[in-house]
Amino acid sequence: RDLIGFNANHHRFSEADVQILIYAIDSIKVLDPACGSGAFPMGVLHKLVYLLGKLDPDNRRWRELQKLKALNETSKVYDISEQEVRDQRLKEISEAFENNSSDYGRKLYLIENCIYGVDIQPIAVQISKLRFFISLLVDQKEQPDAENKGLRALPNLETKFVAANTL
Repeated sequence: RDLIGFNANHHRFSEADVQILIYAIDSIKVLDPACGSGAFPMGVLHKLVYLLGKLDPDNRRWRELQKLKALNETSKVYDISEQEVRDQRLKEISEAFENNSSDYGRKLYLIENCIYGVDIQPIAVQISKLRFFISLLVDQKEQPDAENKGLRALPNLETKFVAANTL
């Protein structure tokens, strides 16, 4: 209750349990078969971000998990000689966490890997995508001297939220 409830109480999990919970959150797949304007998937996103914030306030474990996943993905796809591709992916992950608010890194990887929605109405799916884009945008920090003011491109949600008949 201390972990899930919106309160200031600290959780009482051991380090090992915290690591297991973070891995479980990372591997969760949530599908809303009638997402409409995205209220349920957005609620799931906010709850998971809140849980990660309580389990890993400094984002250390979540960042390392994302880096480990990136290394595993690139080692499967590319030869060992493609070190430059791996380094670029790791740099993107580091920048996502370092140059933005804590919630940005949490939200980005949850949206990219864990949350899906389907609706029969195409406009509803577009509204869902827009809500997720806005949720990411509000947590990005502008850097006036950086290219594109330090704002990252938004993730491709075309395969995460689709217009289809789930029945």
